[in-house]
Amino acid sequence: MAEAVETRVASPTEAANTESGEASVGDAQSPAPASEQASPSPIGAQPVGVSPVIPPELIALPEGVRHAIDAPTAGSPAAKRRGAREQVVDPQVSYAKFDREVEWLRRYEMAQRQRGLLLIEAAFPRVVIAVCVPQVRPYVLLFGVIIDYTNWDVEPPSVRLIDPFTFRPLVARELSTWMKRRVNVGAPDFTPAVPQVSDEQVAPGRAPAPVAGAPVQESAILQWSGPDDFPFLCLAGVLEYHEHPAHTGDSWWLHRTTGAGSLSHLLNVFHSYAIAPITGFMPAFDFRPVNGAVQIEVRGVQLTVGQLPA
Repeated sequence: MAEAVETRVASPTEAANTESGEASVGDAQSPAPASEQASPSPIGAQPVGVSPVIPPELIALPEGVRHAIDAPTAGSPAAKRRGAREQVVDPQVSYAKFDREVEWLRRYEMAQRQRGLLLIEAAFPRVVIAVCVPQVRPYVLLFGVIIDYTNWDVEPPSVRLIDPFTFRPLVARELSTWMKRRVNVGAPDFTPAVPQVSDEQVAPGRAPAPVAGAPVQESAILQWSGPDDFPFLCLAGVLEYHEHPAHTGDSWWLHRTTGAGSLSHLLNVFHSYAIAPITGFMPAFDFRPVNGAVQIEVRGVQLTVGQLPA
């Protein structure tokens, strides 16, 4: 008769107090061979085992639930969390893990800058990045990003798009890109294929092998409900994704040890889906007759996008 095996899952408190040199949830294994302990690349390893991403608009929710998501009642837990996150994890633990993320970014700051990811600020608990497009002239500044590592890594980071000059949160109608990608709807895993790069140059990423005969469609990584809502990254490893009612079955604890939520992964996503696809832009004009003359107004700029990444 086979022996029963007792398994035990560590609590969030035990995992939060995990320091370097100690085992964490999912880490109670023998040390990896020396060949697998290579020095980190400027981009980091691609997370594995990430569950398929289901766009929120495909989930039918009652109107009351949808309203609670978009405009939580004042004083409710959701409203308090959106207003200000409270540090409940041992600060020394979160500080130490945050410092490791920032140390990686400082080490490869020039490589990231060349890719269009400019560091504005890095002070616990947040990292502020400007997302730019260096391959077109004149240069394009898409938006800023605040990555909030409060309670890292018991909780994933919160990711908010901002005006990089004022730090004002952007709403959906102000976006210049939706960060679209090609999705093979027949594939078992919709995880973005994030390319790896060296310190000197960007190497093309490899998309998952397509399923024969399966249709391909576009999917936006940035999601929202209305034009005046704050968009969020519909991506495992981001707080707003895991707090959304459509993703209650995809807990952060399923992804915590995969690299999701790390700076390397998040910056990869912004480069691959916001920066790399843009090939140029075209100004849009309005022509209005005024007193027998023609008045020309610049209505905005339309970005031109090449082939979407998978």
